[in-house]
Amino acid sequence: MNYYIVTHYWDYATLRNSTVKGRDDIFEQWNRIGLSPIEIGWIDDGRREGLLRRIRKQFEILGAWKKSLSPVRLGDVLVFHNPPSKRFVFYPKIIKEQKHKGAKIILQIFDMDSVIRLWPRMLRPLMIVINEYVERSIYKSADVIIAHNETMKKQLLSMGVSEDKIILHYAFDYLEPNPMKEVRRDKDGAAIFAGNLEMNKAGFVYDLPDNFRFNLYGPGYEECNQKDNVEFKGVYKASELFEHIEGSYGLVWGGSTSDICRGNWGRALKYENPHKASMYLAAGLPLIVYRGAGIGDFVRETGCGIFIDSLYDINEVVKNLTQEEYDVMQENAVRIGNMLRSGEMSDKVFREALRMAGAEV
Repeated sequence: MNYYIVTHYWDYATLRNSTVKGRDDIFEQWNRIGLSPIEIGWIDDGRREGLLRRIRKQFEILGAWKKSLSPVRLGDVLVFHNPPSKRFVFYPKIIKEQKHKGAKIILQIFDMDSVIRLWPRMLRPLMIVINEYVERSIYKSADVIIAHNETMKKQLLSMGVSEDKIILHYAFDYLEPNPMKEVRRDKDGAAIFAGNLEMNKAGFVYDLPDNFRFNLYGPGYEECNQKDNVEFKGVYKASELFEHIEGSYGLVWGGSTSDICRGNWGRALKYENPHKASMYLAAGLPLIVYRGAGIGDFVRETGCGIFIDSLYDINEVVKNLTQEEYDVMQENAVRIGNMLRSGEMSDKVFREALRMAGAEV
């Protein structure tokens, strides 16, 4: 049997499932290929937890994992994702146990905690060491690793992962059953940024240049001292967003400032391909991409975007772009976007990963 692992985490206060579209679409794609889900879920009861309760909760979660994985047998293929939807101290142990059963392990990387480093400054050196140790243990147990891009691949190689284990998945699916509405756009239209707009996640949106138009979508926006060239368009569900998109480019940027990608989220862009890039392409929007972003090779090869070193470069880069050049980029974005909507790109990568693990496809 071939399985994929689905982890659910519910917030008791709202009974809201923590899964997001990026993960859900990946699970749907594994399901389409013919794998069966193994679902593990737990509820946060909302109570403040002391140390003993936290330790007890980890053992409770371990029990849930063991029970759910009990059907796994010698020769089965298991697709894990890293990290799970809720951090779990016994996660490396669980994966290693399945390996010892004789299962083949495919590990799909969503985030690399050792790279993003979202910890208090005083704890950062210790947490880097701990997370690299945990990640190395997980990668060591994997037979196949699905990584995002060449930069992430180099990081994995530096951590001792064998190159023949790694397969690259350059863009996440953005599954959408409805056909794309193709609109001819003006190359001088606004740049869109969609995502979490909280100051600590996307500080740069409060420091945007004055000489280009920006449309913002997402939660957490603080409408203070908003510039005339910046417009907050609201918060929409993933299924509704396409109906409200106004602009000509999708912006792939991160960090606290507009002059350079810096900070934890700026660093993450170098290693991880953001799901928002797939959303922009699925809307038929060419990308404006930080030149150092890990997704850059994919954008360059497919011709679906332009590159900048600073947000202050956008106006000049767009000014030097002809409408004909923009139209070609948009055609490429539409072509790639339709592949992401249908799941075509992931289908090829996932089937190859199964072959690498020795599974019949």
